[in-house]
Amino acid sequence: RLQIAPIEPETCSKLVTKSKSDFCAEQEGPGCEGDIGGPVFTPNLSGPAGSNLYAITVRGRECTSLNTTAMPIIYTKIFPHIAWINKELKTPI
Repeated sequence: RLQIAPIEPETCSKLVTKSKSDFCAEQEGPGCEGDIGGPVFTPNLSGPAGSNLYAITVRGRECTSLNTTAMPIIYTKIFPHIAWINKELKTPI
């Protein structure tokens, strides 16, 4: 389990092109292109014990890049896409 630290939106926009539902973050240790599609969970503070799916990894950096300041990792928030996901799955999440 890795911890991520969000990057200010203004700083992120200077580094990469992103959509409105995307955000940039750094994580402890290098991220890899193979991480794309990986989940970001937040603690479930209002319900039963567990976690909520918050976002997925959409862009990373090369696995060989150990310079964590080279490029941020880009995540997209799930909430703006829930209607589309439910339609595609045909089962509400």
